[in-house]
Amino acid sequence: MPNPIENLPQLRFGKLLLALCLAAGVILRGVNLEQKLYWYDEAFTALRISGYTEAEAVQAIPSDQVIGTEQLATYQRLSERGVTDTLRGLAQEEPQHTPLYFGLVRIWAQLFGDSVAAIRSLSVLLSLLALSAMAWLCWELYGSELAVWLGTGLLAVSPFQVLYAQEARPTALWTLTILLSSAALLRALRLKAARSWWLYGGLSVLNFYAYLFSGLVAVAHAVYVARLERRLSLTLCWFAGMLALSLLLFSPWLLAIAANSAQVDTVTNWLAVEQRLNLLSLVKLWAYHLSLPFVDRGTLILPLPLRLLNSLAHLTVRGLILVAFYRLWRYASLRVWLFVTSLTLVPALMLTLPDLIAGGKRSTVPRYLVPVYIGFELALTGLLAGLLSRQFTSWNQRWMRYFWSSVTLFILAAGLFSSSAIAQSETWWSKIHNQNVPMLAQQVNQTAQPLIISDAELGDLWSLSRYLDPKVKLLLRPVCYACAFNRDLVDQPFLPPIPAGFSDVFLYNPRPSDRWLSQLQQAPYPVTPIAEGFNNWFWQIEVDQAT
Repeated sequence: MPNPIENLPQLRFGKLLLALCLAAGVILRGVNLEQKLYWYDEAFTALRISGYTEAEAVQAIPSDQVIGTEQLATYQRLSERGVTDTLRGLAQEEPQHTPLYFGLVRIWAQLFGDSVAAIRSLSVLLSLLALSAMAWLCWELYGSELAVWLGTGLLAVSPFQVLYAQEARPTALWTLTILLSSAALLRALRLKAARSWWLYGGLSVLNFYAYLFSGLVAVAHAVYVARLERRLSLTLCWFAGMLALSLLLFSPWLLAIAANSAQVDTVTNWLAVEQRLNLLSLVKLWAYHLSLPFVDRGTLILPLPLRLLNSLAHLTVRGLILVAFYRLWRYASLRVWLFVTSLTLVPALMLTLPDLIAGGKRSTVPRYLVPVYIGFELALTGLLAGLLSRQFTSWNQRWMRYFWSSVTLFILAAGLFSSSAIAQSETWWSKIHNQNVPMLAQQVNQTAQPLIISDAELGDLWSLSRYLDPKVKLLLRPVCYACAFNRDLVDQPFLPPIPAGFSDVFLYNPRPSDRWLSQLQQAPYPVTPIAEGFNNWFWQIEVDQAT
């Protein structure tokens, strides 16, 4: 029987080229780990590694004493505290984050160190494991060697996957557990053996503990199995039993969430928006999400020819995704199209409908849409594998081979280009929150005896302090993000007396409220803005007049 990948006429060495895509994806995930922007969310990962809570860190910083960056970094390193302290602090302050990743990264830091590159390397490893899991899932779903190669190749050069493979957050782990639990489900449905169902149950537990929104994946799996079986059967009983067992084993964390529900509301209030999404906004949003797993320009300023190619890649991918779902529904078996559709639409609807009905922006956060993106990858894999493996007998049909081979190569090349840009860039859209921090720190470092006054949140201060020279001193009254301590001071600028002995004094608050800015106009000393705008507020105090 001929190998289907040999039907790629313009990719005579198809396996070799796809293997090169895999190799490139592996390499790009590990490039420039130390040079990537260290930002707010990763600072909280480091806080969890230390075993301290944010409340402890805030209360330990004196607002009437000048401190060095070293003192601030105490809560960003391993300490004598252990994994239990990490999990306890997470449950108290951020219970919406499930504990598996944070427990793993704490152990990882003990083994390999707590440098930024070291803790990010865990995400690299998890993302590499996800490539094998994708191969398994494609085999279980399509039973095609070509689909395995294509699906794994697309995931390897996916800019979204490369982006989060280089970040010390749980997204790479969640990608891995979704793929593993989904492949295990298909295997259990195929073999109908007790051992395979126990494997699915165990991986489902890991999936729940990897990310809270794994509940969306569980619902998608339930919809899939219920539609396949349609009536009570041993298979349905096994699935229901494993799902119930998974929820039972996950219940300790669910109880922690319930016990700290008010805290969950506090730390997720950034998802609330005053206006609900309208239909036009939703259409634009999903046009963006359709192509994000395959091509991403980010904030790069490209020359005109590359901009046109990038736009063409976006349009091509969006069109192909729509065609892929149409062909799945029209030609694929129920077992195949129902799985891909459930994994894609169920999480998408469960995130989008609450935003439309009650308001919010859950459906605008790309990292919440990992199962949706995996569904897109699977749909496109099925489309291309099916078209490329077709036997064309007549000469006038041969051009179709060349066309679809070229389309496949174009998509892989677009993903590789985007992933290469991400690997070489210091920051990307996912870190827009602190993208100006290195520039601001460089400006401070160029002065002789600098002092920074700030009432910013600790996450912002930890991000900034990583780029500051040891000579920079700090006078802080940090606002606590994940605790109630001094939250009532968020709209009152911290404007203490200026200590003597500093050549340059700066004021830092990247996201001041309107009231904060209004009160700053009554500052007891002249304040000159250096940088203004979204997440980029920075001022200089005229020292001579302040003293």
